[in-house]
Amino acid sequence: RSELPGLSPHQTHITIDASNAGIIIDGTDVHGDWNTGLGIYTNDCVVMGLQVVNFAGSGIAVCEGNGNRIGGDRALGIGPTGQGNLVSGNRIGIDLCNIGTGNVVTGNIIGTDASLTNDWGNEYVGVYIEQQMHGNTIGPGNVLAHNGAGIRISGLEATGNTITRNIFRQADTAKILLVNGAEADLETPFLTEVDPASGVVAGTACAGCTVEAYTYSDAGMTQFEGVVVADAFGAFR
Repeated sequence: RSELPGLSPHQTHITIDASNAGIIIDGTDVHGDWNTGLGIYTNDCVVMGLQVVNFAGSGIAVCEGNGNRIGGDRALGIGPTGQGNLVSGNRIGIDLCNIGTGNVVTGNIIGTDASLTNDWGNEYVGVYIEQQMHGNTIGPGNVLAHNGAGIRISGLEATGNTITRNIFRQADTAKILLVNGAEADLETPFLTEVDPASGVVAGTACAGCTVEAYTYSDAGMTQFEGVVVADAFGAFR
């Protein structure tokens, strides 16, 4: 068995909508040391409701593409994940590679099953933003669990990407990794005060940065609580 043909540069504005069907693309028997479940090499496409699992490479790869949307609202559609895609058991879950901007990854289940309970992690990383991918958005509504790392951004030219309102459950090594100069090595927020009773969270971050707060338990993040913006000195409260 072989990979599916990808969407080529002349195939723009294509919508793949399995939100009412729950179609499974399974790479278990696909030949090769590196193969991809669905490759998107074009612009302005939408992929919803697929289950892309067990590939030796990327489950879904968006390479040299702009303005594509991977996922949607999991509450819409009668399939097991609605408009969201389930991308699990691959080497990389969703890969944004080479060069591109304006792509959105939202409402997907990455590294677990539709019940959000079982370990089906992507071996290396759940979402990978590579090289010259800039101005892309990961979130809201993605659930990431059991992956080698949750989200990894790599490369000096990987800048201006937004990661927002995702839920991380049981990420094995790290939830968000910035490597090789990605995002200008943004400073990790540091908490100086947490008072759940009063709802106060305070600390420091990069000046003017938005800090998101979540409820956290042994199972990982469970709920988004809100945002606060650090001041010109990097302080937030």
